Amino acid sequence: MILVSMVILQVLCIVLAVLALTLVILGEATREQRGMANFMFVVLIFNVAYLLEMTAASAEEAFVALRMEYLGSAWVALFFLRFIACYCGVKLPQRLMLALAAGNFLSMIAVFTNSWHHLFYREMSFVQGGVFPHLAIEYGPLFWLFFLSGGVIPYAFSMRVLLQSIREQKKEQDRHKLFMFASMSFIPLLLLVLRSCGVTGEYDPLPASLALLLSLIVIFIWNKQIYNLGDMAAHTALRTLDDGVIMLDAELNIMSFNPAASRIFVDLKEECIGRNVSEVNCFPEDFFEQRAKKEFSVADRYYETHMKPVMDTKGKLQGYVLLYFDITDTRTYIDELNTLRERAETANEAKGDFLTNISQEIKTPLNAIKGLSDLIKEESRGRRVYDFACDIEEASGRLLTLMNSILDLSNAEEGKLSVEQIPYYVKSMIQEVLQSEKAAAEKKRLSLTYEIAKTMPCMLAGDVNKIQQILRNILNNAVKYTDHGAVHVKVWDRALTEGRMELCCRIEDTGIGIEQKDMDSIFEDFIKADSINHRSSGGVGLGLAIAKRFITLMNGTIEVESVQGEGSAFTLTIPQIVIDKRTIEENAEKQEKKQTSLLFTARGYRVLVVDDNTINRKVARGLLKEYECDITEAESGMEAIELVRETRFDLIFMDHLMPQMDGIQTVSVIRKECGENGADVVIIALTATVLEGARDMFLSHGFQDYLEKPMSRATLYRMLNKWIPEECRQPRNHFESRASSKADNEIILPGVDVRATISQHGGSVQNYLELLYLFELEGRQKASYLENLVAKKDYRNYEMEVHALKGATANLGMEELAQKAKQMELAVNSEDFTYVNEQSDPFFREYRSMLSAVHQVLVKQNYLTEKRTEDNK
Repeated sequence: MILVSMVILQVLCIVLAVLALTLVILGEATREQRGMANFMFVVLIFNVAYLLEMTAASAEEAFVALRMEYLGSAWVALFFLRFIACYCGVKLPQRLMLALAAGNFLSMIAVFTNSWHHLFYREMSFVQGGVFPHLAIEYGPLFWLFFLSGGVIPYAFSMRVLLQSIREQKKEQDRHKLFMFASMSFIPLLLLVLRSCGVTGEYDPLPASLALLLSLIVIFIWNKQIYNLGDMAAHTALRTLDDGVIMLDAELNIMSFNPAASRIFVDLKEECIGRNVSEVNCFPEDFFEQRAKKEFSVADRYYETHMKPVMDTKGKLQGYVLLYFDITDTRTYIDELNTLRERAETANEAKGDFLTNISQEIKTPLNAIKGLSDLIKEESRGRRVYDFACDIEEASGRLLTLMNSILDLSNAEEGKLSVEQIPYYVKSMIQEVLQSEKAAAEKKRLSLTYEIAKTMPCMLAGDVNKIQQILRNILNNAVKYTDHGAVHVKVWDRALTEGRMELCCRIEDTGIGIEQKDMDSIFEDFIKADSINHRSSGGVGLGLAIAKRFITLMNGTIEVESVQGEGSAFTLTIPQIVIDKRTIEENAEKQEKKQTSLLFTARGYRVLVVDDNTINRKVARGLLKEYECDITEAESGMEAIELVRETRFDLIFMDHLMPQMDGIQTVSVIRKECGENGADVVIIALTATVLEGARDMFLSHGFQDYLEKPMSRATLYRMLNKWIPEECRQPRNHFESRASSKADNEIILPGVDVRATISQHGGSVQNYLELLYLFELEGRQKASYLENLVAKKDYRNYEMEVHALKGATANLGMEELAQKAKQMELAVNSEDFTYVNEQSDPFFREYRSMLSAVHQVLVKQNYLTEKRTEDNK
């Protein structure tokens, strides 16, 4: 009866062990569960073998069962140690585990070969009496080795790990769980002691107790959710994540990681657990110094890493979680966007450069057309020719306005526009705008009137050039789309803060009006509200678009009211600074006096012209001669400084680019080292290349203004009229007329409009011949010098020389040669030295050919003979 009870108990333990093992195997395969499954499997073998021993009918059967017992019992304690270490998160010494495993293998071999050496069992007999048949064994020395390696040592280490974890565990609930494991682990030890003392008799309770212990642990784990679904879900998520995760303790030692992390860091393997993370290859060394988001690359992939500290319930740091996100695709996408943006910006810049260059190229012949139309009007003897000249001037003016509008629109799109603060008289500004549209209004027999509030301040400060362009654009549309009636301009002010006000303008017309459906689009680029019904009106729809952009830039507003068939009204307001609080009515007398004659002389007014190019100085002298100024020349910055130290000049024209010391450097020295002579003089820059922001650049370096080369009579007059004080001017009814000599018809130069060029220089053939003489005289040496510079690859000096040649040839009307000199200058400036080397020979041949043509002209005009005679005297 006792045997039957023991067998039933053993069978129940086996059934419980099988059930628990099944639950573990079917559960989530975590490291802890794999350890538990191994442990339970060897315990199951142990119990099955002991059941076979209990029911054996012979010594042979009992001995086979005993061998099976050792297949299980030899690994019970070792697998229990691995399970406990895994559960407590403790890394076991690899050498110890290998030594214990080796001891167990040797013990197994000794058991199966005992009949040869009798070192494991000295004697063994089959006892039929007692509660059940069993083997009586006398153990040998190898058994005690097995007892140590397979039982005592693993078990002792298991208890040590559990007790240490209990001491270090901060959470009370987790400490209780570990204490429960430790308590249950003492039960097999107690039963083993009782068995050794003979208390249990022939029955060995150890197999059954181990099976019951494990079954209770498994049931406890699942019922109490020690391995809860959240943990299993977290483990699953970590393993399937494409982003890397590494868990560290407070000392930055690796506790665990997911497969994605091992793919990022190829050296991150299972044996790295317990090592410091800094030992992992390719790990960012300075990451923990920054303790923040960081980007790094590994194997051509880019990652973004974040570090999250892990705190316990008391706020104490327990470790870190490192997250690694693969951002390679994102970076690639961003790089592609940046590339596209850069291409778009490059294309936009290229478009802007093209518009700037092409507009300048178009402006050159346009200015010539306008100048020729002036000459035709002066020389005409009949109304018909005079009208033709007026039509030419009007058409070229429209084309020039169009080019300026396109440039303004391009600059506005590129954000290159800036607002200037220039003082101006309100009444004069309005009158100038109306004067520009007066001819067009008279041609259509329209009434063009204006009204200015007499109580508004007479003088303001703002970007007067943009304000005038806004008003001209709106007035131009008003006149263009009004066939009969009137165009009226009303101006008033609206106070803002102290010293500031709003300039308010309203332009009304009685024209065709604007349809309501077009009201929202009239300020868009290249949009014309009349594009269907009024194609004959001309224009491309830029005037209002530019006006809108300029007003927005100046923080102003523009509104439009219109009734189709009755007319339109544009109202704009622009903030301005008050300069002179006197009203327009109080300042009316002074304004009248300002309307001086366009023609004046300035005898005694001292002017210094500084330019390294002889021809440019001669041109300036010829144009200034009309004003009867006292003119002094200087061919370098150093010479100009010495002259200013000795003489008090009223105005200086200073070339921007000169060798050794350029215009900006020269002005800096004059302002700082020439005392009152340098502090009070008006200095105007002469430049052949006008860049964006040129005005601000020159003003910030001591200049008062700048003038674009080559100079014309009109531009020079405007500059002199602006800067020569009224008290220094003497009015003159007209310039002394200079009849063109017939000799100009005999001067023939390839590609040069000699008549237009002579007219540009005051109409004097003798002056032009003198310029040609200087050009030919200087060119004899300069051509060889330029060739030598290219041969020596001295591109810096070559750029300065071709820049000077560009201005000289342009002043002499040699447009083709001037254009090629300009291309050479641009090539050096952009470091396109291949172009310079390839095109220098054709350029030098054309230069020498022009010098030969000039020499022939001088010989034909007997100028060289006259010059030698004059020099001999």
